[in-house]
Amino acid sequence: MPTTSGCRLDRGLAARYERAEGTPGPRHGVVAPRAALLDPRSNEAIVLSASRLQDLGACPLRYFYASVLRLRAPDDPELDPDRWLDPLQRGSLLHAVYERTLREARIKGLSEKDERLEAIALEALASVVRRWKGEVPSPGDGIAGREVAALQEDACSFVRMVREHGAQWSRLEMKFGLDGAEPLVLDVPGGNVRVRGAVDRVDEDLGGLCVIDYKTGTVRDHEGGTGVFHGGRRLQHALYAEAAERALGRTVVRSAYHFPTRRGENEIIRYARPDLAGLPELLAHLLDGVAAGAFVPTDEADDCRFCDFAPLCRAGEAGWGKVESPPAAWSKELMATGVHPAFVHLKAARAF
Repeated sequence: MPTTSGCRLDRGLAARYERAEGTPGPRHGVVAPRAALLDPRSNEAIVLSASRLQDLGACPLRYFYASVLRLRAPDDPELDPDRWLDPLQRGSLLHAVYERTLREARIKGLSEKDERLEAIALEALASVVRRWKGEVPSPGDGIAGREVAALQEDACSFVRMVREHGAQWSRLEMKFGLDGAEPLVLDVPGGNVRVRGAVDRVDEDLGGLCVIDYKTGTVRDHEGGTGVFHGGRRLQHALYAEAAERALGRTVVRSAYHFPTRRGENEIIRYARPDLAGLPELLAHLLDGVAAGAFVPTDEADDCRFCDFAPLCRAGEAGWGKVESPPAAWSKELMATGVHPAFVHLKAARAF
């Protein structure tokens, strides 16, 4: 008679084989449709963040893990002897510095060209760093000192960018659907979807509004002909444009991603407002997949690079800067060889 552990091993091996070779099913995130419960167009209790919608566009299976099954990565802080802040923490810290710098400059009546702007930015950084040091343990003074020096370079890079391009802001950290603010309600084919988020900055001139989102990485994901929406992966700029227009009652003329760091080289990626008009149709493709229970994996392994659920998919570095993901390879093959009903919605988003 087989042992209990043997039965479990058999089931595990069968599940592994089914996930690698089988037809789309529960092992791949394809489940029975529950539109009334899961589709935000049918369930008004669902308010999605802009980043969560981007997760859906990047990898429906990631969205399934986070928003349907509500799985969370273990929140167990680990001390890295070679690093103080992880990339997300570093980005949050810099966002706080950028906001504080611009607010302090306006309170003091300083223009973007004023020589004192850099001192204000460095003072803001010092204050924010003190707070973070009280919340995130440092592995040592040497490591923290090295990272603070790099952060100082990034703060000065931000100042150079403001001096060159201006910052005639009307709103900083403009929230919608958060802290008591009403969510953005978008009319999309099939119903309405409610969205929450926070716009880093809204500039205003005689031509109208410009919505700006800071990125502390590089422009790599915006290069190589990825298009306005990057196959459903990039939605934030269009969602924020809609939110700013509704909140401020003025026309948004463009959205932009700013990369105000040494790594980002102060690059700017701009999108004209008319180019964002297809957002409702694109969202409908993605939400139709939710309604159908088709939470298939992404078709590109690079989408797994920074995913919290990469261990579940056995995704990881494959050398030479590449990522290997068995579920992504499986999706890519099925999308290339024919249109299985489970892939209809993702394929439509990728081709949008």
